[in-house]
Amino acid sequence: MVIWTSTAYTHKPPQENDKPNLIYQETNFLYSKLSGEDNVSSSSTSHLYKNNRQVILKGEVPFFEFPHLQKQSDSIWSFIQQTLKLSKSPPPIIYFFPFEKESQDQNLTNWQAQWISKNPFIWKEYTSYAKIHSKTITAEWIKEFMTHSLPFPKNFIAFHYDNTNYIQMNPKRAFLSYYQNDPYGVKKDMVGLGFYIMGHEMLHYAFQEKDILPSENHHCLFVLPLLPNKKSVLEVLSDFLIASQFSSSVIKILGLQNEEKFQPCKNIEDLSSLQEATALKLNDTLIEL
Repeated sequence: MVIWTSTAYTHKPPQENDKPNLIYQETNFLYSKLSGEDNVSSSSTSHLYKNNRQVILKGEVPFFEFPHLQKQSDSIWSFIQQTLKLSKSPPPIIYFFPFEKESQDQNLTNWQAQWISKNPFIWKEYTSYAKIHSKTITAEWIKEFMTHSLPFPKNFIAFHYDNTNYIQMNPKRAFLSYYQNDPYGVKKDMVGLGFYIMGHEMLHYAFQEKDILPSENHHCLFVLPLLPNKKSVLEVLSDFLIASQFSSSVIKILGLQNEEKFQPCKNIEDLSSLQEATALKLNDTLIEL
């Protein structure tokens, strides 16, 4: 499988019946806080909750294929909160839409425009992905580009918008890529890949809330033995998903081992100091249940 990578975008040319590559598509920068993000109105499939342990699901949520998705999402978020000793953070808001302007909800598009305008560094990543010279990215070019496109590859799987509690997931690539007939001819999810991807994105948000920044270090930190039991956060997430029967053991190969294979720590200096400081932050607060 040929994989093309750059600093923040990880992209593989789309192929028919292709399974998603599990090096998650995110830009990793220090972003400014957005104002007015609560103005994004919900779609007909929205589920709003006041309890900070309940995840907000919006958009093309695959409830037909995953009728317990709300409860499962809440369970994953609660597990991450307890594991990382995280308290008082708003729940993640997850939009289920492909990364295509013509397909997604207009309210999400309007919100993205605000976010992108406050985070110009994203264009640096886009120029690398699209192989466009940086001098091409002028104010006029951006204005025209944004009328019909977004600075994300259309085959993105999932993305956490830095310094917000917003996550976007492509439902087809994240949750439905392994939804197929079982040996008895019954349609079901054979792997539980989507739950791993969801948990991965929630970890980005949780690390942000623990003030573990910049986010460009997250993929490295996710695979290091930061927890008191000497396991990585992705390993305990995988164990939880398997024990809860949300996912099969295959996710340890497709997810955890695949992420370790790409050596996300190879370009980080003074890794031992970063690991020690992060471990302290992850265990410095007692969660308030």
